[in-house]
Amino acid sequence: MKTPVEDTLAKTLLAFENQTGIEIRRLGPPPQDQLFLRADERVLIEFPEGMREYDIEVKQTLTGATIGQLAERLGQAKEHWILVTRYAYPQLANAMRELGVQFLDATGNAFLRGQQTYIHIQAHRRARDTWKAREELFGVAGIRVAFALMCKPELLNANYREITQAAQVALGTVAGVMKQLAQKGYLIEHPNNRRTLTRRKDLLNLWTQAYTNRLRPKKLIGRFAAKQPDFWQKADLTRHRAQWGGEVGGHFLTRFLKPEVITMYVHRPTNELMLDLKLRKDEYGMVEIRDRFWRFDTQEPNPNVAPPLLVYADLMATNEARNIQTAQMVYDQYLRRYFEQD
Repeated sequence: MKTPVEDTLAKTLLAFENQTGIEIRRLGPPPQDQLFLRADERVLIEFPEGMREYDIEVKQTLTGATIGQLAERLGQAKEHWILVTRYAYPQLANAMRELGVQFLDATGNAFLRGQQTYIHIQAHRRARDTWKAREELFGVAGIRVAFALMCKPELLNANYREITQAAQVALGTVAGVMKQLAQKGYLIEHPNNRRTLTRRKDLLNLWTQAYTNRLRPKKLIGRFAAKQPDFWQKADLTRHRAQWGGEVGGHFLTRFLKPEVITMYVHRPTNELMLDLKLRKDEYGMVEIRDRFWRFDTQEPNPNVAPPLLVYADLMATNEARNIQTAQMVYDQYLRRYFEQD
């Protein structure tokens, strides 16, 4: 029986050959490499101009953090490696092209360069199969519940009414999401009535995809223009019960990114905030105001900034290499310790 990695690799190589007519010859796992403990496979690709070897790294679930880590670790050696995954979402595929990370996925999407051949295929959607079913662990309300649990792990052992209040969902929704998390292997119920999340990195990846595709688009209140473009540098949002997300959140958490799009999460109504910050409605403005869909305090690491998990997801959703690089920094500094604990 094939392992999941072997199954993904076989499907992906076959999809690439069917799409391009270019033959790929598998050479088996290569010796240990200084960049990776061991590549999953070495292949020989027959381009029109000649043969070329690549090492393969298989990642079942692909995230911006994965891409950022791979690009950083490979450096100048990127041209000799290919990332294989089950499906590369368009925003992640674009980010990989910008970062120079070559990839193939099992639906036939590809970004690959030979000496004289350039291959870019990005038109195939993911089939509605068991992989899609895994992503459908979360409806919109479930995304909110999982967000609260991952940001405030102590809520796992709170009563359902407290979780309901934090996530702003119906009481029955909480019970349903907890049951699904347990059934899918992301929640462990201990004999002493304690609960813990497990497989957290996988859960984070699924949540980020679900949030980007389902909840985030629904939370945009409107776009605005600012009288002073750098107003965000000194604005105090706490008096309005608002917080920075996206690029500004990334800036304050890492001091690395120079924001271009200004994202705020606010509680409605927004009139007082708009007057205070001198904002006016503008459908092409660089200030976006989004609904603050959670109802729990997040004083750390910065009371003016949304939870790092949300900042990370916002940055990943932009489909820009500079933001994905910042998202990786946010992950390393604020999320890694918890999500890679198990």
